[in-house]
Amino acid sequence: MVNEAVVYLLTHPSHCSPDMTMKESQHGSFDNPVFEPEDVFQGSNIQKDGSLDGKPDKEGNIQGVPEESLEHNPKVARIILKNIIIISIAFTFLFTAYNSMANLQSSINQTVGTVSLTTIYAALVVSCCFLPSLLIKILKTKYTMAICMLGYSSYIAAQFYPTLATMVPTAILVGLGAAPMWSAKCSYLTQVGTKYAELTGQDKEVVITRYFGIFFLFFQSTQVWGNLISSTVLSVDTGELNKTDEQLEKCGYNFCLFKQNDTNSDDGIPNWQRYTMASIYLVCALLSSVIIVLFVDPLRRFVGKEKETAATEGKSEIQLLIATFNHMRHPYQLLIIPLTIWSGVEQGFFQSDYTAVSTWCCHSVICSVLLLQDM
Repeated sequence: MVNEAVVYLLTHPSHCSPDMTMKESQHGSFDNPVFEPEDVFQGSNIQKDGSLDGKPDKEGNIQGVPEESLEHNPKVARIILKNIIIISIAFTFLFTAYNSMANLQSSINQTVGTVSLTTIYAALVVSCCFLPSLLIKILKTKYTMAICMLGYSSYIAAQFYPTLATMVPTAILVGLGAAPMWSAKCSYLTQVGTKYAELTGQDKEVVITRYFGIFFLFFQSTQVWGNLISSTVLSVDTGELNKTDEQLEKCGYNFCLFKQNDTNSDDGIPNWQRYTMASIYLVCALLSSVIIVLFVDPLRRFVGKEKETAATEGKSEIQLLIATFNHMRHPYQLLIIPLTIWSGVEQGFFQSDYTAVSTWCCHSVICSVLLLQDM
């Protein structure tokens, strides 16, 4: 799983332009220019009482609501919150599927599975440098999320026939699509949060933090739902644990992955279990894209066509890459980097070495699934 906050800061051009400087706020801390207020749109659908009718204009944009009239027009706030909830639900479906399959790769696919996970993050490095701004400029935030989600669906579909020829190419698709998807999601939440703060007169950082909190409330539950599905499928028709005393002595802290047989076996998992899990997770992943396309309002409805992609205009990919590295001179960014590295190492351990123990110490992969539920 990608550290989405860092991906967004490193890839969104308006937040890492070469001439950007961190400004000291009234409280003595640094204020990130990402949260600088934008001009409030002038409403054209104002009624006699000074409030808006809540309807979009001819271009599909919801005009800015005067602060004093918002209490007469709560519809705009409900529409913004509705989109936050829908995006959160879509990501919940997607990562219920992806996280669960990633957790099981070192157990059910072993060598091929771990190679594919490595490939995902190698492709992600390239994606972070060049693709987010380009795709958002072409597809806009809504369809960037929807299309990039299909890359995850292809990786899950490869679980029906897991070989290097199917897993590695689809892993590349996941890595290339991950950075634009997370950047588009963060951009959407940040811009609608800023707009809502302008309409209500609230602190924009408080509103944006609240929206991200709602999102991760849904997102962090994916490990629960996904591992429950895996555990339910893999617990059906399980036989007796058939391990010798010598094998059991290699469990726990004595377990060493490199001393085991380095082959790509399916660990005795019946094909029907593999196909059942892959089918359930593939449906969840595809459903996430459908939810985004059908139910999420375009960002331009709230901020206008120009402001949705204004930050990506006039800069080449090379200029954005230089701006990204230039952004690392700021102390806040430097403090985030070690946390990101630690998060990546931790995820690599849990998705590869930790779950591989189940190959030897538990029946099939049920042990790793149950242990992941307890984390």
